[in-house]
Amino acid sequence: MKVQVEFQEPDRKKRIKRIIAREGLVIVSLLALAVFCSILSINIPEQAKQQVKAPMLKGEGPWGEYIVKTRDESGRQIEKVGDNWYLVEKANLLSIIKIISGYIAFWAIFIAYPMYLLIRFIIWAVRTLKER
Repeated sequence: MKVQVEFQEPDRKKRIKRIIAREGLVIVSLLALAVFCSILSINIPEQAKQQVKAPMLKGEGPWGEYIVKTRDESGRQIEKVGDNWYLVEKANLLSIIKIISGYIAFWAIFIAYPMYLLIRFIIWAVRTLKER
């Protein structure tokens, strides 16, 4: 009696197609996340700076003249940009979202997929070693 073994080629092809579709879905979703976060961080306007007048207190140091004063008369924090002084506002929710969405976009593009591949490789290696 001869036993004939058939390889299940259609199941293997279906499995390969499913793996490719899953990897493609991961790539597309990470790119969509990066694009969304980039658009979000670009479209949130910068926080308007209020120009203030501040008396300049300067000091002399070994490297030349430097500015000593960083607060105006009422005690509010100020910063010098070019020749003008601006009031430093506390961060509001939109400015925080703008900063965080920029970091998420960078993470999604350059770090998330390589980490995903590394985790998949580790899982594959553990499964392979368990089978032996």
